[in-house]
Amino acid sequence: MALVKTSLTVVLTIGYSFSSWATCVSHSPNERTHNVCIVSSMNNASLTQKQYDQIVTQLRLSGNMLGDIGLAEYPSFLNFNLRPVVKWDSNANGGNPNKPLTLGGFTFTGDETFNQKPGLLAGLAASISARRVIREGSFIDVNSYITVTQPINYYLTVLEHGYTVCGKIGLVRNFFFDHCYSQNSIEKKIRNSHIYTKKFVLGQVIETTSGAMSVEVVKEIQKSDSLITIKDSAILTNESHNAAAYQVELFNKNPHQTTPSALSSKGVKLSLYANWFDRNSYIVLSHEQFSTQAFLGYPVERTTEGISFGSELITGRHAELSLINQRSNVDYYSGLSYSFALRFSH
Repeated sequence: MALVKTSLTVVLTIGYSFSSWATCVSHSPNERTHNVCIVSSMNNASLTQKQYDQIVTQLRLSGNMLGDIGLAEYPSFLNFNLRPVVKWDSNANGGNPNKPLTLGGFTFTGDETFNQKPGLLAGLAASISARRVIREGSFIDVNSYITVTQPINYYLTVLEHGYTVCGKIGLVRNFFFDHCYSQNSIEKKIRNSHIYTKKFVLGQVIETTSGAMSVEVVKEIQKSDSLITIKDSAILTNESHNAAAYQVELFNKNPHQTTPSALSSKGVKLSLYANWFDRNSYIVLSHEQFSTQAFLGYPVERTTEGISFGSELITGRHAELSLINQRSNVDYYSGLSYSFALRFSH
């Protein structure tokens, strides 16, 4: 896929210049859409030599503007990052809700030692990311991470780790196909979560008069413990030259026929990205409606709504606040969970 095969007309200047290309949002949700947005806004722009070189380097790392170089000269990178993490978690130990379970005329009370416990956690996060361009518009990505945190006022360890391996292949007419494997785990004192995912993506990037957009059809096979869920989704991403982007995802989850006990659900997620107050910022809104579950003969209905807000406070210092509200006809399953994190990066 050649996102950037056309020649660009730019005016190279010395010193400060008006850079229309920089009006594409800095914190983009889609790398391919972002590249097309940059290229379309660069045409006839005034750039310094340094700005031009930075953009060309970024585009080449996505498999564009390779020219006549051989495979051995194709771009690649390997990055390692180690940074401190400080965050607040309303359920640091992975425990159960701090209230009884009432179904009809029956009330069940659990062991208080297994109740959820909030905490202010501090620790370290390490990550490795690597990329190798393999042909025009195509590359292989490998990413892994591990985060270890502990509450500052009592002892337990929270371990988060995972990896992603993706083959991202450019096709004709700006179509693309991605195939990814990933594993993400959260290990807490009471409850652990391990999710393994196979992901297949077919999409196309389209240049628009105001920037760029992409349309994707996605299939994910998610395995968690003994449950297997098939997630089908459609994603629309739009990025404009006015430093703003949005992404809309519609999804439907159904249990695999071998694990009928898993719940089906459907939902929507809306993500907004902008350079508010000259800071990389985003808001993510989500809604998910689960199918009715029979528990001890009593129908249980659940709906979750979520909101996350993140912003770069100062260069290299990011803050994120996440809230998830679950509503149910059974009070035990209803409640608000939240987290707040400070992240430090280069």
